[in-house]
Amino acid sequence: MKKQNYLLGIFLCLVSTIFWGAQFPVMGAALKMIDPFYFTLLRYGLVAILFTIILFFVEGKKAFHTEGNGLKLWLLGTSAFAGFSFLVFYGQQIAGNSAQSLPQ
Repeated sequence: MKKQNYLLGIFLCLVSTIFWGAQFPVMGAALKMIDPFYFTLLRYGLVAILFTIILFFVEGKKAFHTEGNGLKLWLLGTSAFAGFSFLVFYGQQIAGNSAQSLPQ
């Protein structure tokens, strides 16, 4: 069982790395059409709504009880995920989407 879990973990890390690396060429094309701020808003806003609906149906209303830490949790979660994504997209927009634009 441990070896099976290990192999599954390695496989999931590999899949994550491949998808994460594939985002840069996709971003290059997307940033020609949309601002990084709106791209991040759409990307995470739509998924947040979808996951909220899934969480409600799977866990029920009790999953939304935050014991008074709701704002803090929202702020930290948003800055971690959307902040990182925005900075990566904005950085790529500033740098350009290919190494050909590097100064010699």
